Amino acid sequence: MGKHMKDFIAAFSAHDVEKVLPFFTDDIFYEEVAAGGAVVRGKEELRARIQGLFRAFPDIELELTSYFSSGDRECVEWISSGTHTVDSPGLPATGKRFSYREVVLIERRDGKIRRLSLFCDMMTFMQQIGVLPPSPL
Repeated sequence: MGKHMKDFIAAFSAHDVEKVLPFFTDDIFYEEVAAGGAVVRGKEELRARIQGLFRAFPDIELELTSYFSSGDRECVEWISSGTHTVDSPGLPATGKRFSYREVVLIERRDGKIRRLSLFCDMMTFMQQIGVLPPSPL
């Protein structure tokens, strides 16, 4: 696996926005496909999104589980875990731990992330924090 992905996960898990941002191009297009369809364009919007995420989940961590790349494209799977400790619009803090899978599709330009599409298991997240009932299966 590329050192850049290990370094990105380490910077993110350390909650260091200023170390995370250099991994992205200035014109980054970032989308959270399964998490309400959030779209972010450019580093300043990305900075605000990441800062909000770190505020909402102050102990969030990523654990890499799978990675492959081909040319300027990458596919990453990681486990996102933390504690839901801060109220969000329409979602009061529950204080419960979560751990769920996310898949990220990345396009790079000149070694930096130009586009990132994140697909996450929101149902598991919502069940773990107690917003949805456990799966009957």
